[in-house]
Amino acid sequence: MTDSAAEQAVAAIVERDHLRLSPEEYERLVRIYAELQPQLAALRLPEIRDREPAVIYPSRA
Repeated sequence: MTDSAAEQAVAAIVERDHLRLSPEEYERLVRIYAELQPQLAALRLPEIRDREPAVIYPSRA
C-alpha cells in the first residue's frame, strides 16, 4: 500500500468518525495503517471474502 493510499484511508476514517488527533497521532496512524494492510489481507480467506456473514460465522446457540 502506498503512503498516499494509506493517508487517504486514514483521512476518511478520521473524518467519518469525527476524530480529533494531533499531527503526531495522525502520522502514526498512517504509518501503522500502511504496515498492517498487507497482514490483514493475508488473514482473509479469498474463497469466503464475499460470502454473507451468516455463512462465515456460526450462530450462537
